[in-house]
Amino acid sequence: MAPVSIQIDGMHCNACVTRVERALSKVEGASDVTVTVGSATAAGAPAQALLDAIVKAGYTARVTAP
Repeated sequence: MAPVSIQIDGMHCNACVTRVERALSKVEGASDVTVTVGSATAAGAPAQALLDAIVKAGYTARVTAP
């Protein structure tokens, strides 16, 4: 699957980055995960599964590019 770019609201620091990285790493098939404050990219998993993991971690998110 192609990389997905995601905007994440509610992130403020490196602890937030770590929390989202851990959440995305648990998504089956997710690879090439890159997280910065306010955004993430990941490949290999459906966009909805990535969004669900971010929401479960306590943030709001939306896909900005497929």
